[in-house]
Amino acid sequence: MLSSLPQNIIEYLINELPPFTGVLIIRTDDEGKVIDFHGPHKEYLRAKPEIGKPIHEYVPALYSMIPPLISPMVLNKIKSNNTVYADIHLVEADQNEYWVFFVDQEGANIMPYLKNADLLVSDASSSVFEFLAMDRPIVLLTNPEREKCTHYDPNGLEWRWRDLAEEVFDETELEAAIQRALKNPDKFTEKRNMYADKLFGELRQGMTGANIKIKIDELFLEQDDHKLKSVS
Repeated sequence: MLSSLPQNIIEYLINELPPFTGVLIIRTDDEGKVIDFHGPHKEYLRAKPEIGKPIHEYVPALYSMIPPLISPMVLNKIKSNNTVYADIHLVEADQNEYWVFFVDQEGANIMPYLKNADLLVSDASSSVFEFLAMDRPIVLLTNPEREKCTHYDPNGLEWRWRDLAEEVFDETELEAAIQRALKNPDKFTEKRNMYADKLFGELRQGMTGANIKIKIDELFLEQDDHKLKSVS
């Protein structure tokens, strides 16, 4: 399924969907009947989608929503099963086909993956900055047409700090870049640490709440000490 994605669907996935750790993709015909699907259906639906079944049998909120009035159409925080509220994107493709993307932003927690990863491959995600605390290799995949994207900001740190890793502009070069990074994980460590210092200083142990409390306590102690000196 993924090898035959229409170009406009690929562009939508890259440019418009927010960062996610798991997305369910369902392709339907113009009557909303399932053609095929890809992704973790158990996270979003009560049952596995069956080919030929209307999509609204799995998500009642999608009854009469295909074809959508506009494309893309984004439905926010729709209950897709008993526990998950997902953002659902409806996108028209060619030849009377429609693509439905289920994205669970609230349930997405990338931190366990970052802690255990030997290497991070990313584009312009903020996860790059979080991963800097690990001082492990990063490979950046850069969209050659990024300037056409709605959210592209050349002054953002995600574009100004590209020298913290090997940058790849063609997906065919990605595998080789990953192999180089794994063989020489310390190549960009100086740059990574420089930027990590700007973000975290010496506080990289993941105890944000405890560090904030310590600082607040210090400020209160300084204030109390100042009052005592004023009185004396």
